[in-house]
Amino acid sequence: MGARRERKAMRPAVLFAIGGVLLLGGCKSLLPAKGRVTEFHSSTAPKIAYSTIAVIANDDSQNTIKMSATVRSQLTKDGWNAVRRTGRWSTEEEALLEICNPNNPEPAQGVLIVSFDTLHLRECKTKLTAYKVNGGGRLSLPELTERLERFLKTSAQG
Repeated sequence: MGARRERKAMRPAVLFAIGGVLLLGGCKSLLPAKGRVTEFHSSTAPKIAYSTIAVIANDDSQNTIKMSATVRSQLTKDGWNAVRRTGRWSTEEEALLEICNPNNPEPAQGVLIVSFDTLHLRECKTKLTAYKVNGGGRLSLPELTERLERFLKTSAQG
């Protein structure tokens, strides 16, 4: 009979532990995202009116390529001349050298590099980062694109 009493005595503790785990698991969705939204506006890159922006994916995965197409589509829909550039480059600098080449039939003033949570705009003439926004897991791709568009509007005025 002693073993039966022990099991009965342990039931509330086990139920309490299980309830605690379930409660913590349910509250996880209420916690804020781990990352932080960061925006960088260069003070050294020239402020120019970007008439053409080449949009490329940060890597060659299908998801990243689709994301770059989504950003390009949103920019075009909102009145920007966002163009597609295809190719495989080992580094960002290699991509910039090819895309920003003045002998290109459709010259670009900037290259936008798209990843799942970051938009990185490099200015073609100086190759400097003009603007970079990281959503930190809090902003969607359309929200990141809206922030980029605000930058592009202020850069054109500057």
